[in-house]
Amino acid sequence: MVCQTIDDLVHAVEKSYHDLSSKMLGKTFGTLQRVVQAVVEANGNNGYKIPRSKDKDDDMANLEQLDRRIEESRLDELSELVNIIAV
Repeated sequence: MVCQTIDDLVHAVEKSYHDLSSKMLGKTFGTLQRVVQAVVEANGNNGYKIPRSKDKDDDMANLEQLDRRIEESRLDELSELVNIIAV
């Protein structure tokens, strides 16, 4: 998908987010957190190695956080539907 506007970009990101499995998203966010930590420890320098996950507990915690966030989103959608029906 070629993005020519900010709205196109937002749509593409949202579509990609919804197309990925929660397991893959959890792994991706876990990697992002480890990379951000490595960059901070390297004082913003580019000379760092992408850290590998050696702690399965951290990965599981990240997946649980993602699942909670997805459930919150579903509850928000359900709440909106109930409000529409109630009107």
